[in-house]
Amino acid sequence: MDAIAGLLFVTAVILLIMTIVGAIKKSGKAKKRFLIAIACLVLGVIAIQFTDSGKEGHEKAAADQAKEKAKKEAEAKKKAEAKEKKDKAEQEAQDKFANIVTGIQDDSNGIIHGINADWSTNHWSAKVYVTESAWSNSNESQKQSFVVSASNQVKRAILNSGLGKKDDPILVDFYSFENDDQIASEKVFGGFKIKR
Repeated sequence: MDAIAGLLFVTAVILLIMTIVGAIKKSGKAKKRFLIAIACLVLGVIAIQFTDSGKEGHEKAAADQAKEKAKKEAEAKKKAEAKEKKDKAEQEAQDKFANIVTGIQDDSNGIIHGINADWSTNHWSAKVYVTESAWSNSNESQKQSFVVSASNQVKRAILNSGLGKKDDPILVDFYSFENDDQIASEKVFGGFKIKR
């Protein structure tokens, strides 16, 4: 567009010079050349206006794209930092839970061999692995007492480690360490069902 505007101005200048020469020579073309020169000047001014607004538009679009890119980069950086912070907090909670579980296992005198806890759709599901010989040598009352006590410890471990929140439902099930079968399960509305 700059080239067109420049060409129109050069044409207008040439036509104005030709008009002046024609006026001096008294030819009949002077008036016609003068009108064409004025038209070229007007068209040149219009072309410059479009050229300037086009440049401004391109500059504004480039500035808007740069702002948008910077905004997206800032958002991506913020999301990455938030994810990193969340991952770090989850890892710290997992480590703390593992330390608490180790304490529970040590305090059980070898009866509890392991504890796993995972989020299952809408609640925490914990599995406690118990030595088969200790379980089979206990009567119903001892089993009931053991599962209530151990499940309370597991629930506190999930909450105190930061894995779970205060209002998260937690269900604890007990499994035989040697046989890997379920020996007791917590009922949804409280209490335990001793399977064997």
